[in-house]
Parts: sequence; structure tokens; C-alpha cells
Amino acid sequence: MKTEKPEPLFSKETIESLVTLGEVLRRIHNRLISEGYEIKNGQITKK
Repeated sequence: MKTEKPEPLFSKETIESLVTLGEVLRRIHNRLISEGYEIKNGQITKK
């Protein structure tokens, strides 16, 4: 009995775009921290 692979939920292009978005958001997060900001409960505050 041969089982078929389910089709991917997202295309390869979509996955690559999400990875790029994650990298951009990580750089923004690191920049905020280096400039003395903190993110708590979805709020950005200066330390």
C-alpha cells in the first residue's frame, strides 16, 4: 500500500519570506535591547 505525501501548507517561497521576516525582527529586537529598551507584555519601555 502506497501512502501519498500531504501537500505542504506553505510554499517554499512563503517559508523563505517568513525566515527573512524573522531575521529582520530579530535584528530590530537586538537593536532595541542595545539601545536600552525592553519589551514586556508587548510594550516597549526604556530601562
